Amino acid sequence: MKKFTNVSNYQKKLAAIAVCGALVISGVSFSMSQADASTSAALIGMGKGADIALSDAGLKENQVNDLTAKYRTENGLSFYTVTFTSGSYTYEYRVNAVDGSILQADRNAVTQEAETGTTTESQTTTTKKITKAKAKSIALKHAGVSASKATFVKAKLDYEDGRRVYEIEFYSGNTEYDYEILASNGKIISYDKDIENYKIPRKNTSSSTYIGKAKAKSIALKDAGVSASSATFTKTKLDYEDGIRVYEIEFYTNSAEYEYEINAKTGKIRDMDVEHFDCDDDWD
Repeated sequence: MKKFTNVSNYQKKLAAIAVCGALVISGVSFSMSQADASTSAALIGMGKGADIALSDAGLKENQVNDLTAKYRTENGLSFYTVTFTSGSYTYEYRVNAVDGSILQADRNAVTQEAETGTTTESQTTTTKKITKAKAKSIALKHAGVSASKATFVKAKLDYEDGRRVYEIEFYSGNTEYDYEILASNGKIISYDKDIENYKIPRKNTSSSTYIGKAKAKSIALKDAGVSASSATFTKTKLDYEDGIRVYEIEFYTNSAEYEYEINAKTGKIRDMDVEHFDCDDDWD
């Protein structure tokens, strides 16, 4: 079974080694963050969430690969996103973090990759991937938009259904484009364009109307239950997301990495993600 997603930065690895007194649940190592500690009485725990998903799929830990679990919140609802692969299928679950009920369950056939002919994407995660610039170029070509007429608001490498994909968002004129592009070979796996109710972001908006980077960082730390002294920030950026000015905040502690998207005007958290380090990973 593959380990939970880890941050590759060497400094982060050294920090994670210091807290390898991890909680072990069903053979999978979890490090407890301060955010977990503050809510552990109310939540079932990430290990339990993974167990519920595996049980529903009729599988055991030694029968799956690429097992990943993340704690998420959306519209006030706390849940775990659990993904894994087994045989020729990928599984994705959303498990209620409070009562353990399954909110969503998806099983999809793993597609054969054109470049290899015989192996699946989940089996080729170490192969060379296309660059972010290439992914943006593929999206522009498909949309029929020249680079000079496009303004990118997002270009991020992420996981989708157990596969590495680039999430590309840009706008041209009054149209917003969203793409998901397979990182292994540049194949477009989904795309969308939206004209209705889309407002072109104004680049001359006065920054005095925003809460400021320091406030945004403070909001993220408070929500995560992490003190400023125990956090190392790797990104604090004012950007656009879906036509809205947001602060993109990223930081890590000695047990987890956090990503926040905060409305630059209101301070409301639009999205958050936390990934826990696996102390049993190979640090070579």
